[in-house]
Amino acid sequence: MSIKNAFKQAIKNAFMHSIFLERDKETILNTLNTKIHGSANVSIMPPIPSIEVEGVDDTHDKVTFIYDDYTFVGIITWKPCANGMNFVFINIE
Repeated sequence: MSIKNAFKQAIKNAFMHSIFLERDKETILNTLNTKIHGSANVSIMPPIPSIEVEGVDDTHDKVTFIYDDYTFVGIITWKPCANGMNFVFINIE
């Protein structure tokens, strides 16, 4: 399994069906870098220093994950939340 596929699978496992308040760069990055409740130093995912987000259509965003020595791209699939304001994370390819 490649590094990018391992990261994508970890993101999918950790965040599938999670609600994101927005689909913007800051919200996605902050959510993916969430610390485990009650821990000051353990995060759900390995820390992600930076991302770029490019909207593809109403339910997809192209996200570029940027590290000092490695970059990879994933396409996130969203579903509109029942409240009509937020988004449910469905998948990353």
